[in-house]
Amino acid sequence: MKKITVFLNAYSQGISGADKICIETWKRIPGHAVTCITSQNGKKMCEQLEFNCNFKITTTESEFRNPILTYLKRIFLGIWIAIISPKQDILYSSSDQLPDILPAFVMHLKNSHAKWIVRSYHKIPLSRRISHIAQKLSWFIMSRFSATIITASSVMEKELLQYGFPSENIHIVYPGIIKVKISIKQRILKPYDAVFVSRLHESKGILELINIWKNVTQEFPHATLGIIGTGDTQIVQKLHEKMKKHNLTKSISLLGYLSDKEVAHYVSSSKVFIFPSHEEGFSLTIAEVLFLGTPIVTYDLPIFQDIFPDAFIPVPCFNSKMFSNKIIDVLSNPKKYQSTLALGKKINKKYSWKNAIEKERIILDL
Repeated sequence: MKKITVFLNAYSQGISGADKICIETWKRIPGHAVTCITSQNGKKMCEQLEFNCNFKITTTESEFRNPILTYLKRIFLGIWIAIISPKQDILYSSSDQLPDILPAFVMHLKNSHAKWIVRSYHKIPLSRRISHIAQKLSWFIMSRFSATIITASSVMEKELLQYGFPSENIHIVYPGIIKVKISIKQRILKPYDAVFVSRLHESKGILELINIWKNVTQEFPHATLGIIGTGDTQIVQKLHEKMKKHNLTKSISLLGYLSDKEVAHYVSSSKVFIFPSHEEGFSLTIAEVLFLGTPIVTYDLPIFQDIFPDAFIPVPCFNSKMFSNKIIDVLSNPKKYQSTLALGKKINKKYSWKNAIEKERIILDL
């Protein structure tokens, strides 16, 4: 039995794909002494997804309000936990954000024999300056102390190689997906015409989604959109204000956090899945939607062509007017995209948790 510390210390509010992949991975590797360093809300998220281990809590805020201050607190508390913790065999950072890197780095200094794994999915653009600089600091530390990196695309692998990480330290592991099957009897009686699922964050295009849907309702006045996911208080407030400003409170519903089964109900019952995200490292959400067989309209990010080629309806980045037009086209001509759906299901078959865990075990020497 190995001693393992998992760092989920950068959890904000609203589960990300990286959070979910990390949790689902460790749920499937039993028989080891796993400690998870996270916030109180991170612990709640883990418990919602039925991941139980020895939790060590950094911050206990009820709402994620001030990211910089909150992350600084978590870094310092995480470092303290690292200093007083016993020696570990494996250190596993769920992201390359500083709250997951700096405490792991300090623990690595104490445990020079321990293997340090970091999950890194996408390069943060310069437009998000603070996050971009923080990631560069993380990469500097990771590269100088030979962290092993797990990513989920050749696009990100190229970014890491260009930065200077040695190829032998980079591993591409495609995550599995949770395949929830929905029978006809289980389908929701009053579905939404369109559904969005993600953590509510500006990088996911959540604010421009309101403008996109306003254009759709000009063509389909009674069309409805369900937004699934949670985010910090400020972003939810902005959403409510924009919905009210554009008279969309009856057209858009904020559904909050839902279980995988509930999400599958809504997605499979909708006519189109819309995802105006600006940056992705894999998108577990899209992989799961492909399995459910709902047409996907999304910005044509390079990562999607790498992982899901021709399995979605692309929109030039970041043309919100054309995004609206593509949604209108799907709602008007649903049969037009049957070949896209068939290709999506075919691509989707390669993402299994069995394959993912086998590769993880090799990397971790478990």
